Amino acid sequence: MAAATPEIVERAQSPRETRLRLLLTRAGYDLESDVEVQLPRCPLYRVDLALRGRKIAFEYQGEHHADLEQYRADQTRLSRLRAHGWLVMEINARDLDDPVELLARIARAIAAHPH
Repeated sequence: MAAATPEIVERAQSPRETRLRLLLTRAGYDLESDVEVQLPRCPLYRVDLALRGRKIAFEYQGEHHADLEQYRADQTRLSRLRAHGWLVMEINARDLDDPVELLARIARAIAAHPH
């Protein structure tokens, strides 16, 4: 239990989001959780996980994101983040089935991100 204590984050939204966060932190990414992002002329947004200084966000897309209104709100928010230079990686349950491939995909996307 003592070894896991540093990995606890109170604001995790789901077990799979926690699984994603642990995968990324154990791979060496220094993440912040539940990050507030203020874009010009936009409401205050939150992203699940971020490398804020590099403008990279990781969004775990659970089942509730399939709701039509939630989907539309997500698409607007993510589009606005991308338009302001953020790399947004959308991750779902299927992605977590192959963590090696997921980490390789994330590394490629980060390497191609100009910030």
